[in-house]
Amino acid sequence: MISLVATMVFFASGADQEPKLSAEAQKELQKLEGKWKVQKLASAGQELTPGPQDREVIGEFKGGKWIFMGQDKGVVVALDLTTKPRCMDLKSLEKGRGDAVDEAIYEIDGETLKICFYQGRGKQRPTSFDVPKEKNTILAVLKRVKE
Repeated sequence: MISLVATMVFFASGADQEPKLSAEAQKELQKLEGKWKVQKLASAGQELTPGPQDREVIGEFKGGKWIFMGQDKGVVVALDLTTKPRCMDLKSLEKGRGDAVDEAIYEIDGETLKICFYQGRGKQRPTSFDVPKEKNTILAVLKRVKE
């Protein structure tokens, strides 16, 4: 169940693209680099936590790209380091979504990454890490994978 929701949440594959970020934003992006294991997903007022029977759900930030379950899914096109929580824009590479940019907030605390993003029409950046009530807003809590 969690794999299905996670696949829906984290975009579909597409073409290679490199982010055009400032040096400061590139440095911040390096903090996100690596593999992350999903600990919790939440949307539409519901939370899903992987159980022992569920397949591991792994995402990875690599060179500005978001790779999910081994496939390129999106590219980071903007980071705002002046806000709390910090803001991220992810250009979806999903077929059928055109040049959609998903607005997100994120927070890194040690080995934990929280990211909450909006995948609906128009602009509607999330403002908190509370369980979203809307179906187009997704909260993910991930733990860094030690390699």
